[in-house]
Amino acid sequence: MSRKGTKMKAVFDDMEFQLSEAFEQALIAVMREMCAMMRANGRHPEAWTSGRCYIRQNLADGGPVFGYGAIGDFEDGLGDFVVIVEPPGAE
Repeated sequence: MSRKGTKMKAVFDDMEFQLSEAFEQALIAVMREMCAMMRANGRHPEAWTSGRCYIRQNLADGGPVFGYGAIGDFEDGLGDFVVIVEPPGAE
């Protein structure tokens, strides 16, 4: 899950808005299904156990970017599947 209780905001062009819980849950569902699909493939199933979805602070700059890994690959302490809005200027 994402940072519980945190209301994540993003920008599209010059309009700031809060990301909806449904949007966040849909992205998490995509990550979970990608991992399940890859584990079912049987090649390196241990490498498909967690994911991160990075959203640029300005959504007009591009869509979500997904990253996947094994338990322990992400050292941010946020959990297995997380949506993160990148701060302005992050690449």
